[in-house]
Amino acid sequence: MTQLKDCLLTEEPSVLQFPAGIEYPPDPAQWALEMFACNLREADIQSRNMGSEKRDSNVTYFDQNDDSSFERFRHRVESNLPVHGSLPLIDYCNGDGTVRENADWASQIFYAHFKDGLDQRHPAGNYLRASLWTSCGDHLYEVHNDPFDGFLFHISGRKRVRVWPVPGKYRQRVVFSHRDFKGRMASTPMDFDLEPGQVLFIPTGAMHEVVAYGDQ
Repeated sequence: MTQLKDCLLTEEPSVLQFPAGIEYPPDPAQWALEMFACNLREADIQSRNMGSEKRDSNVTYFDQNDDSSFERFRHRVESNLPVHGSLPLIDYCNGDGTVRENADWASQIFYAHFKDGLDQRHPAGNYLRASLWTSCGDHLYEVHNDPFDGFLFHISGRKRVRVWPVPGKYRQRVVFSHRDFKGRMASTPMDFDLEPGQVLFIPTGAMHEVVAYGDQ
């Protein structure tokens, strides 16, 4: 069975199972809301006003310094309206850093499944950042790419992630550029319908978009 760390520095998107022995919160949605309530100032929250087409929509960002923003966020989550929130949980550089309170289970994943692999593949130093992502109401997080390997640990509801594998000419580049989105989307996209307990590996530079489905 492929281990999480075996995906590091590889080129193909893939789905793995949530690591055995790690217990995430039994009620992930409630845990997520509590995390946003306690850390609103550091969260990024956006909602979408949907048009007739899913991609015909306007994004509204919530004011982190307005205490009423959390109640509006919670209302949209509980009403299954298009909304998305993100909150940093872990920030590590060379194994030293911070873990947000009530996110110890996430740091267990790092120490049990990534630390040795990162140290071996990046002996000169490495950086890890983990964030909580909460979306619902068919919210579309538009196509983008990231300059690092990504692992989406899916613990509640349903998500469809469309990933464009990195075309050959963009692989193993020392300098990363966000500019050529069209070229990076020249490959045939792959759709992954994620269920709770699955982990999606997204390679460095792979274009991807995420849609949260259903009422969870």
